[in-house]
Amino acid sequence: MNLKKGISTPIVILLIVLVVAIIGVGALFYLTKEKENPEKEEMSVTTIPESAFKAELSFNSKSIKLASLSDLEQYESTNDFPEFGSKGNQVVYLKKNDEGYTVIRSLKRGNKHYRAESKTYSLVKEPAISPDGKHFSYSATEEEGDWFAVTDGKENKSQRVVRSLTFTPQNEVVYDKGALREEFKKNKERTKEMLKEMKDQLGIDFLGHQLVIGDKKSETYLEIKIPILFSSDGEYFAYRARSIKGGEEVVVTNQKEFPVEGKITSIALSSGGRVAYGVKQSDKSYIVEDGEKKKAYEKGIVKSVTFSPTGNKLAYKVERAVKDSFVVVDGEVDGYYSLIKSPIVFSPSGDRVAYIAGWEDKVLVVGDEEKKIAHNPVKKPVWGPNGNHIAYIAKDGEKWSVVIDGEKGKGYNRIYDLPTFNSSGEYIGFGVLSKDALWWKSRQIESFLSK
Repeated sequence: MNLKKGISTPIVILLIVLVVAIIGVGALFYLTKEKENPEKEEMSVTTIPESAFKAELSFNSKSIKLASLSDLEQYESTNDFPEFGSKGNQVVYLKKNDEGYTVIRSLKRGNKHYRAESKTYSLVKEPAISPDGKHFSYSATEEEGDWFAVTDGKENKSQRVVRSLTFTPQNEVVYDKGALREEFKKNKERTKEMLKEMKDQLGIDFLGHQLVIGDKKSETYLEIKIPILFSSDGEYFAYRARSIKGGEEVVVTNQKEFPVEGKITSIALSSGGRVAYGVKQSDKSYIVEDGEKKKAYEKGIVKSVTFSPTGNKLAYKVERAVKDSFVVVDGEVDGYYSLIKSPIVFSPSGDRVAYIAGWEDKVLVVGDEEKKIAHNPVKKPVWGPNGNHIAYIAKDGEKWSVVIDGEKGKGYNRIYDLPTFNSSGEYIGFGVLSKDALWWKSRQIESFLSK
């Protein structure tokens, strides 16, 4: 009996079985890894399913490629588009074709990439993504007809929309609706001059505007002006409008309507529903709180009115052409500058303000400190949630960068909107156009500052 031959045969068979098993497991692992690749999981859908929004997104130091723009000639960048979601996992952008424009919503969740494209419209404007990231809306028109709102891919052609504006903190869509003539047949104060004014100024043949918030409509006004302000809990709102009766400006809240003598130059809403605004009347300017004039200025224009987060402090700037503009915080002058370039922003605790000032030699003013700026800021500063970091967007030459505490980051073709800190203040995120793609970039603050 040949023991060597008898033993080797089963061993060989066993080895063959093991090799086949290993190859099979390897192939399965390879296929599984391929399936986890987001690029392999792109799905074209009519609407993005509810399941895509269930998991909460957290910031990290990774970048998310939201849209590949293989042909930049087809990518249309306007004052409105693209629009990035604040959670960093989606973008809405325009694509141009021979007939007009399509709206593309690109969203990534885990290893899945959803892409929903609309039909073609003649023109599209004013995209908005809801705070929870689930809904989006825009205004569209077909063949230069009436404008209408499109929300989550559904057209609402039953109402003439002048503008799709925003979402409430409770994710209700807000838009400016054109009021048709039939709604004014009982209004005897309407005049031909008012109708002519609307036609000449806006090129439209209806007599007024109504603000629609969810399923509620406002009174009718000759004009509704943006922005529409909401308190953080959504309980209060405020906006500027012009009266249908005589064209006078008014401040509208869900509590009261304040008539205004003059032109409104800025408006702010506190967390508790207080409203403050600047008014220009003849050669004087005023700061007004809840309808009561508080302070008058012989020269200049009151702008950038803002409340602190708790609503107990008020700040604004008075712009003057003679290079002695100044900021007022809680009733006291904060400083004089040749130019106050940015809006005023309160820190999360409300104990300090930040703004960018100066004409040629720019400074970042933070509380009592002035920090020289070596870059060209293009947007207002943003506080971190703990008040220990300040970021802003700068443009030097053709490149856009995020600057944190004076440290400038990488340059991109374009940075959209304001940078966003996560709730802990450890990361910052922002949407960019980089070469041939739209990205959400996320950076850890500590590593950003220590580079």
